[in-house]
Amino acid sequence: MQKVMKSICLILLCTLTTLVAQNVQITHEGIKLNASYETPSKSKSIFLITHGTLAPNGMEIIATMQELLSDNETNSLAINLSLGVSNRSSAMYDCDTTHKHTHQDALDEIDAWVVWLKNKGYNEIHLVGHSRGGNQTAWYYSEYADKTIASATLIAPQTWEETKYKPLKQASASIKKGKEQKVFKNIDFIYCEKSSATARAIEGYYKPNALLDTPTILKDNNKPVLVVIGSADKTVKNLPKKMKKVKNENVSSITVDGADHYFRDLYLEDVVEEMIGFVEEL
Repeated sequence: MQKVMKSICLILLCTLTTLVAQNVQITHEGIKLNASYETPSKSKSIFLITHGTLAPNGMEIIATMQELLSDNETNSLAINLSLGVSNRSSAMYDCDTTHKHTHQDALDEIDAWVVWLKNKGYNEIHLVGHSRGGNQTAWYYSEYADKTIASATLIAPQTWEETKYKPLKQASASIKKGKEQKVFKNIDFIYCEKSSATARAIEGYYKPNALLDTPTILKDNNKPVLVVIGSADKTVKNLPKKMKKVKNENVSSITVDGADHYFRDLYLEDVVEEMIGFVEEL
């Protein structure tokens, strides 16, 4: 009888876990957007999480973050940026697919999910972004004035310095001629070698813009922000140096000693603990 009861308890536990996490979908400008929605509590406060470059919302750091938040009875929505693909699956972007998306497209998609959450009754939304998603989150936070957005946590956010990108000149010339959808083939684009991208996409990622640098955005930020730095992060190596130049009382930063860009192993537990503590103190 005891074994039977244990089996029933395990079944119930699995059922409850399944009920907590669900895939949700909205349509934004004709494109279907997906997100992972976890609601372990009835709170009207939630974390909205944006992933990094060409990644999905199911990547390890995002999925684990949601699990840890759920363990702490904290609701979360991890969005899956479309990257120009309707109903994009939770998998890395296929480099064989022509890039038609831009860095800035994420801002409108984040906003679409903010609207969705507000319609769900949430009155306190805390933004979270990792890597490039950290920059997109900071950029969105600085430009979209919505009182429902209470804070932003930027985990190893993108930094930027101007570099020369050969296809940019031709892409910009095409756009001036009204041909923003012209496809440039056999080019290296972000992390994709020998890929293809439209002129619009090339400008969106490579046209010089100081707002691609997260610390630059934060210098004039007037809302609560927490920046999380990994001491062993080799992807945004200049983030600690750049953050020292951000003299802003609204911006706090912490360094997780030993953590790399993805905060693997137990480091992410420290990050989530800091996130929750940060919003509780607001």
